[in-house]
Amino acid sequence: MKLNLRSRTPPLQTKKTHLRSLFVAQFIGSPKMNILPCHVEGGRYFLPQAGTGDYHGPAAPVSNLGVRAEHIQTVASGQGQCDGVIEVVEYLGADTVVVVDGGHPGQISVRLAGESQLRPGDRIGLAFDPAHTLFFDDRGYTVS
Repeated sequence: MKLNLRSRTPPLQTKKTHLRSLFVAQFIGSPKMNILPCHVEGGRYFLPQAGTGDYHGPAAPVSNLGVRAEHIQTVASGQGQCDGVIEVVEYLGADTVVVVDGGHPGQISVRLAGESQLRPGDRIGLAFDPAHTLFFDDRGYTVS
């Protein structure tokens, strides 16, 4: 009997977008998924001492938000879910990884296409793509 294991294993893209736990989320992809503390209240999520965004998930306890570097846009300070100061800008050829000190939410990695004019010390805003923002409960499981 010949087994077709390829048909039983979901493709990496499915694994990256349909995660079930915080543990797995932090191992898939480079840079790893940004995990930020948050809480949910009245259809909105709140980052500590930072911004907010719409929450369309179930009424369940949420303790962390997860968003990948490629699903964050740089915007003007005060226009996104949080602001920060750029610590590192690393040009990688096809893209640039920017590491931002987000204050209380922590260090946040952003992947930008191509080259960037951003420089260490610049203050920027970060906007998270709501279609690619995940939420985790205090046990580390996705809330869906």
